[in-house]
This record gives sequence, structure tokens and C-alpha cells, in this order.
Amino acid sequence: LSDAGINLTMIVSRPAPAQDWEYRFFIELEGNAWEEPVTGAIRQLNAAGAHVKILGAFDAQIQAT
Repeated sequence: LSDAGINLTMIVSRPAPAQDWEYRFFIELEGNAWEEPVTGAIRQLNAAGAHVKILGAFDAQIQAT
């Protein structure tokens, strides 16, 4: 992600269910999940054997009141 210039804003790891010593990582990052450079980074993660699933996306311009 760093090589693609993508800012990682959060990372959380959790043990994978029923798989000893394997973990799942949940991340939040800055960028559009359907545009470069994020799509390129996702392709690279998949090529490295990672399973990537987009759980959601939001507009960074929306601010909570």
C-alpha cells in the first residue's frame, strides 16, 4: 500500500476462525476502492495470495456533526 502511495488509516488483526496461527486483517485506507491506485494495490495483494473483500466505502468529505 505504501508503494502505491496509499495512506493506511487503521489496521486491526483477528485470529482466523478454526485456523491456528492464521490471522485476518481489517484495514481502512484513503482512496477510492474502485479507482487507481487502490485497484492496483488490491491486484497486487491478490497476486501475493491475499484474499481481499471490500466491506464498504464512504466519502471522506462527509463529516459527522
